[in-house]
Amino acid sequence: MKKPVFALLLASAMCASLTHAAPQAGWEAEVRKFDDAYWAAYNRCDTEALHAMNADDLEFYHDLGGVMHGKAQFDAAVAKNICGNPSRKLRREAMAGTVQVYPMMAGGVLYGAVIEGGHQFYSAAPDAPEVLEERARFNSLLLFKDGAWQLARALSYAHAPVQAAAKLAEVQAAPQALAMLVGTYTAKDKMVLTVTAAGNRLIVKAGGSTFELYPTGANNFAMKERAIEVRFSVDGNGKGQGLVVRERGAIVAEASFTGT
Repeated sequence: MKKPVFALLLASAMCASLTHAAPQAGWEAEVRKFDDAYWAAYNRCDTEALHAMNADDLEFYHDLGGVMHGKAQFDAAVAKNICGNPSRKLRREAMAGTVQVYPMMAGGVLYGAVIEGGHQFYSAAPDAPEVLEERARFNSLLLFKDGAWQLARALSYAHAPVQAAAKLAEVQAAPQALAMLVGTYTAKDKMVLTVTAAGNRLIVKAGGSTFELYPTGANNFAMKERAIEVRFSVDGNGKGQGLVVRERGAIVAEASFTGT
């Protein structure tokens, strides 16, 4: 019994070795060129170019933003969240020395490639210097179809904010003062910000994300992870009426109180 089994395994291994082939010369340069062009289009908000480079059944997975299915959903998200905010410009950059590329073969023919590594994101308000905001990992599957590369599957994960260099001193706020700022605020672009209090903090939920603010003065707050400050306007009783968000001094968002 052992001899036939061994012979079968040997034959299988020989067949596998015969069908194994290296991808054609220059494939990696093509993949890296496509990847560079893709992110250049992303950084300049060229949504038409991105649309052409995405597969119709694109799947995009983000560890904080969830899942997107199809290029139409991805197009809409980029147009609204990345390119639709005139007060904040975002730029993505691959981290030098981290990007690796691997071929995907079938029957000795290259049909796709996996590209992975680290990337980081910079943001800038109008007339303000660019600031490194966060770092993350990425893993993308590219497919070669009809003579062109397309992005078919993408994961962006392990997002971590880059610690701001300067910190404002935290003060102890009166619980009743924090309670007066709790409620719902609506920005000019219709985004809803929900503010709650927890200990000596305000918790803000907006656009599917949660932010923690610590008090730095009367009705003034800041984030620990980014150079962001928030100032609330209040009425004569101390009740919140609106808020202004500044990043490194530049206004990036304004919202008005719309309910408790």
